[in-house]
Amino acid sequence: MTSKPFDPKPGLIIILVAALIGCSIWWWAENRHRFFPKRWGEVVPGSIYRSGQLHRDLMEETLRENGVDVIVCLRPHEPDHPDHVSERAVANRLGIEMVQLELVGDGTGSLDHYVTAVKKIKDVADRGDQVLVHCAAGAYRTGVAVTFYRLLVEGGDPSTIRDELKAYGWREKTDDKLIDYLDQNMAEMANRLKMEGVIEVVPDPIPMVPDS
Repeated sequence: MTSKPFDPKPGLIIILVAALIGCSIWWWAENRHRFFPKRWGEVVPGSIYRSGQLHRDLMEETLRENGVDVIVCLRPHEPDHPDHVSERAVANRLGIEMVQLELVGDGTGSLDHYVTAVKKIKDVADRGDQVLVHCAAGAYRTGVAVTFYRLLVEGGDPSTIRDELKAYGWREKTDDKLIDYLDQNMAEMANRLKMEGVIEVVPDPIPMVPDS
């Protein structure tokens, strides 16, 4: 009985298909934010928005469509980064106010900047305009600013905070700083916001993000 010669084609096809799938996944991970705004969401529908750094190809369209009047940027400006250059150019062209507050990527850092951010967000919303708050990924710095707003300005439910943070990219299993930073600074933040006239009273008790 003559055995059939080995045909390498099925194995080669499998390898090629696997490589194609892998390349497609990599390409989408690298380029999806050219088609959809990074971690775009509504904090208050029609008023307060959040995101990661918008790609230059989506910048003007996204800001126009949502009627953004003020951008609160929580990341350092990088003059050689094309998306940063585009953001400033588009904001200038559309008459959008830009507030630049430099915070570190893990969400910790100057409480002064968070006070300024939350005050600006509330001021803009109170006058009926639209504000976008963002950082690089739209997860940590933006998440802290939104959490302070939720708990101290809106008087929101602390039990919802972890889920909202995770929905926008917070890695609960590997991060041990974010919640500690929020809880350790919540009382001071409340007092500072009251001094700035952002809130009328300091909540009692001070809201804390509960353990998971």
